[in-house]
Amino acid sequence: MTTFEKSYFELPVSNKKSQCILDLESGKISICEVPLEYRNADCYMYAMQYIHTSGLEGVENKIERELVKTQILTDLMEAKKQKNREREAELYGLFEGYFCYDGNDMLTVQSYISKRKEEMDV
Repeated sequence: MTTFEKSYFELPVSNKKSQCILDLESGKISICEVPLEYRNADCYMYAMQYIHTSGLEGVENKIERELVKTQILTDLMEAKKQKNREREAELYGLFEGYFCYDGNDMLTVQSYISKRKEEMDV
């Protein structure tokens, strides 16, 4: 990655936010377009903020949420593979915070995955 490319992800350009964060916040890019080494809690937060505030409805909203969900789970598997416990814990927290609220109950990542598998088997 060139210095110019790195600056897109690292250097603050407005309100201490990098251009990458600004683009996530405005929906110009998806979380999937951010390289693994730069996908952190802030990136996920701004991606989810865009989904919640953009006015996306119906299928578009579901697609964007699924993209973020899939990316968190993919990053979680990578963190497990690398035995990066700190990153793993951060991703578990993000996933549970964004996706494991089911009606009145908070689910763990494992119970969420089990529930989804059961739904797919039906």
